[in-house]
Amino acid sequence: LRNTYTSYYMAKEKLTLALSDAELSLVLDQLAEKYAAQSPLCIDGVKIDFEDSWVHLRKSNTEPIVRIYTEAKSPEEAKALADKFGTELRSLAWFTQRYSLFRAWNAYGSIGSYEAAYERFVLLSVKISL
Repeated sequence: LRNTYTSYYMAKEKLTLALSDAELSLVLDQLAEKYAAQSPLCIDGVKIDFEDSWVHLRKSNTEPIVRIYTEAKSPEEAKALADKFGTELRSLAWFTQRYSLFRAWNAYGSIGSYEAAYERFVLLSVKISL
């Protein structure tokens, strides 16, 4: 009976990101928006189902980390999916930190151009080299 089912493999990663709880929630919301076509489930983090794999991104309530769980048809695919989303999280975190710092620094001024830059970054999924 077991041989009649496809084998799947999991990968687990954890990232430490220097973000506030609100900033981390924003990053997860942006990923959910980016993958809206896959109808992500946003209960206890963000879970995105693909045709032959899935990823679940979950922030810890006790540590400043994000846990990444993936499942795919091979260990290599599961690891690659975890790495891909780790890279996306780090990129969004990098930009979110700088955007938050700029907003705090320029609290009384106009920040329209930076808001536009943030929107473009999220929508186009620009990869920022760390």
